[in-house]
Amino acid sequence: MEIRKIKEFTQRNPHISLNVFGYDEESDKIIGPLYCDGVEMRIHINLLFVDGPTAGFHGHYVWIKNISSLLAKQLGKHRVKRWFCNQCLQYSTSEERAAQHTLRCSRVVTEGPRKDQKITFKNHHRQLEVPFVVYADFECILEPVTLDVSANTKIINKHVPVAFAYYIKCAFDSGLDKFVSKTGGDVARTFIKNLTSDLSDLYENHMKIVVPMHMSHNELDNFRKATICHIYIRDDMELKFDTSEYPDELAELYKFKKCNKKRLGFFKDELHELEVSIVLGKCLPRRSLHGYLLK
Repeated sequence: MEIRKIKEFTQRNPHISLNVFGYDEESDKIIGPLYCDGVEMRIHINLLFVDGPTAGFHGHYVWIKNISSLLAKQLGKHRVKRWFCNQCLQYSTSEERAAQHTLRCSRVVTEGPRKDQKITFKNHHRQLEVPFVVYADFECILEPVTLDVSANTKIINKHVPVAFAYYIKCAFDSGLDKFVSKTGGDVARTFIKNLTSDLSDLYENHMKIVVPMHMSHNELDNFRKATICHIYIRDDMELKFDTSEYPDELAELYKFKKCNKKRLGFFKDELHELEVSIVLGKCLPRRSLHGYLLK
């Protein structure tokens, strides 16, 4: 029986409730539940679903006679009796606490999407590739202090930076990747100085330069015929406004511009840059579109 069909079985047998747990082979632990009735009936059964050894073998169910004994082995060698919740696998060290938890846990309901509801997300600009990313980290030591700020607050240590490292990763040229690390005194000031110098160099030599965009005939034709925003993908987002007032080179830009007017953080100056760059037959400045690099 497939897990998704268990609900049909419990509906035909209302005096029985079922929970199904899984087994993670990599961690060698019981996980789940993969299926949970929510309300335990007079007859409650816990099952363990074990995947088959081959693709053609779909697995089987094993009856869990005592779930506490099964899960206790995952928590160490201490032989303390534990009461596990059949719905979330949290445990208590007393039967009274376990009963209180079960009462609260049974009231938790996972709200799923409606059948006509589509999954959406915000921050569409995070789908765009950025030309450079900086990963930075500091190492500190704890230095004892004796400052007495107030009666309710006692400062016992302060973090003193003693080392830093940062890694600059380039999306279009691995030769521009750079790793820097320093130790010693005044590393915070050194960090700002070095990073500012490196990023200024990248901006002046790579991000500030407008590079021509080379498009094939097919790419240009697909670009001009586009009616759906490549970022905000939804069936009801077909662009149904007139662009005949604009030159061919700008029509597609205004489709994208109007589609994303309230969805992407464009500024007026940035849109002007986009228009000028297309008219000149150049690619977008790399600093436009929140640092998105068009290649």
